[in-house]
Amino acid sequence: MAFRSGTADTNFCAIGSLKGNVGHLDTAAGVAGVIKVALALSEGELPPSINYSAPNDACGMEDGPFYVASALRPGPARRKLRFAPV
Repeated sequence: MAFRSGTADTNFCAIGSLKGNVGHLDTAAGVAGVIKVALALSEGELPPSINYSAPNDACGMEDGPFYVASALRPGPARRKLRFAPV
């Protein structure tokens, strides 16, 4: 897994969803995701995925690099280059 190639750390990469905030978007989902990421990078905060309680045990997230952003959190320290996938 690309996110594990340089570390054994766990739960360091936040993932989220826009669907809980605005519902099904069909063809507009990609644009809405780009807007959410642009605002998150601009404001330096990771927005929460609302209505999230816990991951499915079958996902194995406790041992992996990902965690669900379930509350508003400060983003990573500012660097020259910041990026986020959509």
